[in-house]
Amino acid sequence: MTPRKNIEQGVTANPSQSEVQLDADRRADESERAVAESNHRLRLALEASSTGIWEWNLDSNEVKWSAQCYEIHGIGETEFEGTAAAFDRLVHPEDRQRTWDAVTAAIRDHSTYENAFRIIHPDGGIRWVKNRGRALYSENGKPVRMVGTLNDITDAQANHFADALADIQFDSFDLE
Repeated sequence: MTPRKNIEQGVTANPSQSEVQLDADRRADESERAVAESNHRLRLALEASSTGIWEWNLDSNEVKWSAQCYEIHGIGETEFEGTAAAFDRLVHPEDRQRTWDAVTAAIRDHSTYENAFRIIHPDGGIRWVKNRGRALYSENGKPVRMVGTLNDITDAQANHFADALADIQFDSFDLE
């Protein structure tokens, strides 16, 4: 019989050790269940909010995306090379410099990266997205990777522009 079988069947030479082992096993099982439940809730929340998750390894330049990031960008996993340069090609040319300036500032200042910009879909369509993230640093303070979220904010951006246009039109309307 294995020690675990002995413990489970209550056959042991040292009851205190078996009780300790059973308690440790029970706590480990409870912890594993809690982590699985937490991960499940997180996945549901990310799906419900249409939020993608990305990670950029600053040393290897490798970029990893969740399935939602591919969907937001309108591409399949095989269509993305998984590098910062490949991501850069998806950003609207007029927004690239501002996007990379925001990334650089966040890394330099150890602050949260937050930026709204346009991306170009393979069919030529333009979408607005919002990126949020943080850099992670080695023990000696060197930035080693960034992790963040991606949301499609096209509808909110369109509403914002429509409101701004309505305000301009109203302000220019002459009541006299």
